[in-house]
Amino acid sequence: VRQADGRRIWMHDVLDAECVRRLPAVRLQILQSAISKIEICYIPRDRAVPIDRDGLVAYLSAFIGQPIELQLSAVDTLPRTIGGKHESLVSKLAANA
Repeated sequence: VRQADGRRIWMHDVLDAECVRRLPAVRLQILQSAISKIEICYIPRDRAVPIDRDGLVAYLSAFIGQPIELQLSAVDTLPRTIGGKHESLVSKLAANA
């Protein structure tokens, strides 16, 4: 994930206990298409458990350093790479963005 000032945040820093508490998922994938635009595709642990969307927005906005737009997408499966791995973070930002 890229911050507003261009610094990168590593996945293990984003997915700490606070994030997991707000979004109980079996597996998830974070897609960043712009500095302030994030989509999280996730396989819900239990669809009856509510997602703390407002808490996630505040949490991720603090990481990014500016307000963000967040889209949450509950899915049954997440795509795998050609090598068969799950990508936890997909950045669509240019390397120098």
